[in-house]
Amino acid sequence: MTVKTGVNRTASVLGQVLLGAWFFVILIPLIVALLSSLKTNNAIYRNPLGLDFATFRPENFIEALQGPLGGAPLWTYIGNSVIASVGSIVIGMSAGILAAYGLARAQTKMSEILNRVFTVLITVPILATLVPLFTLTGALGIRDNPFGLALVYAAFMVPPTTVMMRPYFAAVPRELIEAAMLDGANEARVFLRVVLPVVFPTVLGIIVINVIWAWSELAISLVLLVSPGSKTLPVGLLAFQGQYSTNLGVQAAGLLLAAAPMVVLYFIFSRRITEGMGAGVFK
Repeated sequence: MTVKTGVNRTASVLGQVLLGAWFFVILIPLIVALLSSLKTNNAIYRNPLGLDFATFRPENFIEALQGPLGGAPLWTYIGNSVIASVGSIVIGMSAGILAAYGLARAQTKMSEILNRVFTVLITVPILATLVPLFTLTGALGIRDNPFGLALVYAAFMVPPTTVMMRPYFAAVPRELIEAAMLDGANEARVFLRVVLPVVFPTVLGIIVINVIWAWSELAISLVLLVSPGSKTLPVGLLAFQGQYSTNLGVQAAGLLLAAAPMVVLYFIFSRRITEGMGAGVFK
């Protein structure tokens, strides 16, 4: 008993040490970006980890909001990212949740096959789909459009959402569903009034994860968005990098402004994410 307690204590201490090390690995780049956003290029090259008040330059954030030379204001990129993220969440999560509920309720051989198909689709690399996406969106007339990008993001959200949500829907007791149906509720009412509230913490966690992915996604948007007025934040921020020189302070300020909404969103819902994704449906 004593040996087991000692092993558990050692494992706990080791876990805390590794967690602390991981935290600092994540924190250091953010600190460097924050310091860089308040300095000139010369000050960044001279002392990247220091803050010289003689070269203190908070106006980097104002220049970042004005946008890169030859590009659109940062607010345009933010608006396009909001359109792509919110639109993809509404479409992708709705389709994924309904698919997961249908597969969980069916429990047939065909539903198992479809679940495996969705699992395989998750493993398809995004880079392998860029050329077909470029051709398809061009044929449909939705290329270079944040609304078209939202449809593409939604398509990528459906498989992982379906695979992640299916076990939670399957864990809802059938007795609970049958009791609601005996009271006269139809399938739609059972889903909306009985099942969905039970799994809502998990749904909220997956929504936050998908929003963060859509907000920061670069590869697809870089290929599909060309004109400055249609670009999302990740693509728009690339325009701060010139061919021969880059204003690192302004670029760092833009990166912080782009990351801030997702950091705030995660901290607000971090507890719900942990509860929904880690604790399961029922306590």
